[in-house]
Amino acid sequence: MIMMSVRDICSKEQVELRGEKEQPYHCGEKMEIRSGLFGPDYVKCAVCDLEIGNMKSPHVNGGYMVDSAWAEEHGDKTWVKID
Repeated sequence: MIMMSVRDICSKEQVELRGEKEQPYHCGEKMEIRSGLFGPDYVKCAVCDLEIGNMKSPHVNGGYMVDSAWAEEHGDKTWVKID
């Protein structure tokens, strides 16, 4: 699993960030967004089921709170494509 910044993974997976709030769109449709303690952490395309998420989030990583050393080590490169 390769972790990237949210902008890098969106570019790689052809997710378009639209508008002032940079809402994610894929397959021409706005993606479903889930938010956690630190803001949006998971998006899913209703058309093709593409899912990307932030591994810092317990919603995505299976319920774990990452420690500060892990967060510092990875910085903003914590987003992954979910298979």
